[in-house]
This record gives sequence, structure tokens and C-alpha cells, in this order.
Amino acid sequence: MRKEIIFCLLLFLPLVTNGQSFLKKMTLQVGIAKSEVDTRVSPKQFREEHTLDDEYFVNLSYHQSIYKKLKVTAGLGYSLVVNDYSVYVNNLYFVRAEEDLHTVGTYYKHQLQPSIALTYPILEKKDFTYSAGILLNYNLYINKSIRNGFDGFTFSKWLLEPSSMELFPTANMDYKRFSLEIGYRIFNRNYKDEAIQTFSPNATSLQETFLATGDNYNPIKFRLALGYRLR
Repeated sequence: MRKEIIFCLLLFLPLVTNGQSFLKKMTLQVGIAKSEVDTRVSPKQFREEHTLDDEYFVNLSYHQSIYKKLKVTAGLGYSLVVNDYSVYVNNLYFVRAEEDLHTVGTYYKHQLQPSIALTYPILEKKDFTYSAGILLNYNLYINKSIRNGFDGFTFSKWLLEPSSMELFPTANMDYKRFSLEIGYRIFNRNYKDEAIQTFSPNATSLQETFLATGDNYNPIKFRLALGYRLR
């Protein structure tokens, strides 16, 4: 966990410089992401009963030019991932050893989301700027809530632990103080989720490896973000 804390602090080192223009370099961003579900950890009977994963996020970021027009941006935000793909719950993780095995319908993952990005303008025309970039998100769980859709029972736990690390090439458009960003995930590092049972009926050796350690499985994911520069 020490590495994750140091990583977050390093992202915000630029904030201690150029105090006079601080607000001019701050952007508030909100957005949504859609991704295919990781179907490997769910009971076989539920594998076709799901929709895409939804992620809703908000973040505050600071940008700084580092070389000519190349810009680095450090951000810190919150994201909520909603997964309706039924999984087996690890009761011991939630300190509910008296409960029987549960399969549940909705998993809410509340995450802290530090990020860092590089962008470079490709075309500038009047008030519009079009640029390309690369974005790295490092996601940390802060709460896991798993709700049973049949009886309303909810497992919930507050914590701070790694969730995933994601890499997105991005296309960006800026108009005055407004911005639009579209990204497609090309890399995804999953960390082991202790809230989910570490076994599954008829699991393959690949699935067992994933359940034990996490892996780089990367379902298709797109993200869309709208931003507003604070000054």
C-alpha cells in the first residue's frame, strides 16, 4: 500500500508550483465508461444474464506544459463501477462467516482514481484545439457493496486496496474553457478481488490463475469525459 500512496503524491507534485496561475490550469471533469464484462468468474448458469459494466466518474486535474506544446496532466477523482453480473461472494472477506454461499446480482465498486496523462495538440483552429494523448488510471477500492437482487441483502466493506491499472489512448477537443475526451482501453491490469470466492464450478486452469493472482485480461472498454476549466 505504501507504493500506491507514493504514486498518488507524485501525481500532484506540479500543484506546488505556479501558484498564481493555479486555477487557470485546473479542470473539473465528469464522464461515463462502458466495458464488456469479465465472464470468467461467474457461475456458469449466469453467464448470459448481464449487461455491459457501467462506470461513472468525476475528477479534478491540473495540467502543466513540459516541452513546447507537450502537456502533462495529473488528476484525482472518484469512480463508481456497476456490475450486474452474478458472482459468488466470499463471506469471510465481509466478516459474515455464519452466512451460506451467496450468488448476487449487482456489484458496486467505489474507487479512488488518481491519473496521469500526456497530450499533444494536432490541430489548432480559432477557439478549437484538437489533440491526441495517453491516459493512465490507477484505481483503488474505497468501498465494495454487493447486493442480492432477490432479498435485498447487501455485503459492504470500506477499505483501501488496489483495484486495477488502465491505459487509454485518447482523442481530445477543447473549445475555450470546455473539453471533450474519448478513450479506448488498450491495457488493463486486474488485481485479485478478495470479495469474490476463489473457486468456481468447473473452473479452467486459466480461470484459477486469475482468481488467485489477478491478470492482464482486457475486455473492450470505451470512456467519454466532459471537462470545464475553472478559470
